[in-house]
Amino acid sequence: MKVHCSDREKRKVEVWESACLLFRLQQIDLSRFERGNIIVKRSFQKRVLSDGSVKVYEYHYENIDIFGKGQIHLPVRGKKRHNPNDPRWRMRDGIRYRNDIEFRIKNATIKLEKAIQELNSYKKSTENLETIEDVMISVRRAMGNKEKYEKIQKEKHRKFGRDFSGYKIDGLIVTDLGEEVRSKNECLFANKLREMNIPYLYEMSIGGGVVPDFTLFIEDKVYFVELLGMMEKDDYKANQKEKIRKYREMNICMGKQLVLIDVTMGFSTPIIEGILSRIVADSVPEEIVVGFNRKKHDKILARKKALDSWTEDDGDEY
Repeated sequence: MKVHCSDREKRKVEVWESACLLFRLQQIDLSRFERGNIIVKRSFQKRVLSDGSVKVYEYHYENIDIFGKGQIHLPVRGKKRHNPNDPRWRMRDGIRYRNDIEFRIKNATIKLEKAIQELNSYKKSTENLETIEDVMISVRRAMGNKEKYEKIQKEKHRKFGRDFSGYKIDGLIVTDLGEEVRSKNECLFANKLREMNIPYLYEMSIGGGVVPDFTLFIEDKVYFVELLGMMEKDDYKANQKEKIRKYREMNICMGKQLVLIDVTMGFSTPIIEGILSRIVADSVPEEIVVGFNRKKHDKILARKKALDSWTEDDGDEY
């Protein structure tokens, strides 16, 4: 199946990514850090050395200007003058961190407003226009669903142990967020979800003996993604067929909430981005999506076959 995303779907993805980023930044507790500015000054001093030569020394001074409380002078940075454990330096670092997060929140808000404006330009006059308030409400709903599912996940871990799904835990791979997954493909997929700011949970049981690879939370909807990594094996295909049957019994079907991606031959990043964009736009594929470039794969197989036949014909010469 070829995955294609319209310009309107791409704009919706940009809105969702920006809104999730803004939400995460807004959740950072900045109240423990002072509000203020850091003032940096430099001074130069000339000193006459014993041999009569003159050497110029450069000194850096820093003051922290705390709003409503005045300025605090920081010690000069030097070999014996700068103590990293000095509470004044920790206060300086806190102010710098707070200013950085507030700057990122401001930029994220501007980016979100621009993305919403571009999305609205694709809408018809009869459609409701998106507002930043509506989008952030949708993000809060998605995060609320994630917290609800995560609570269920933790309770199952407490009762049945970490690997309640029944799979082996050996040979785990760590994602960019430090999360342990079972394969390289799952690691790449999780990293792409993080890159696109899509909230998700990994291997969360939804009952009935079903444990999706990934559960995605977008607006007030929940989507389940299965990465099919060994479709060349008959027993694996049989297990996946049984798993899909269980999904159907729970009224979870392809084209609605369930997404099946064949990653047996690996990932093609543009295809995966296209699939996730379709999910964010609530345009879920109705059939299994091949996660790699089939034309390129066919060329590789043809080339390998040609090389194998060539080595077989000329093998006696070597």
